[in-house]
Amino acid sequence: MSGMSKETEIIFCQQCRARNDADDKYCHKCRARLMVVNWAEEAEDATLFDSSFLDEHLLERVSSLEESVRILSERLAIVQQVLANEHQQQEEADAPEGQDVTGDRTADK
Repeated sequence: MSGMSKETEIIFCQQCRARNDADDKYCHKCRARLMVVNWAEEAEDATLFDSSFLDEHLLERVSSLEESVRILSERLAIVQQVLANEHQQQEEADAPEGQDVTGDRTADK
């Protein structure tokens, strides 16, 4: 049996570092799933845990990180497009009359 009571056991969210109760499945602050390896109460020796559980836990964490990277990649692509559009508009606004944004002058004869 564990030497700590359930009231004093806390875990920290991997995303926002908020303190959560050990029994919580989701962070109370950012709602991220709490990824914690919970050892069996009777397991005094760390070699007694089921390695398939640890594999599943690590796979879940990797999948979560992959999803975060995918979302960030999509957001960065949007930001890049917005910045490119703003740059294009700024170039058009700064270009003298009779000159297109590529730098070519039109014939004004």
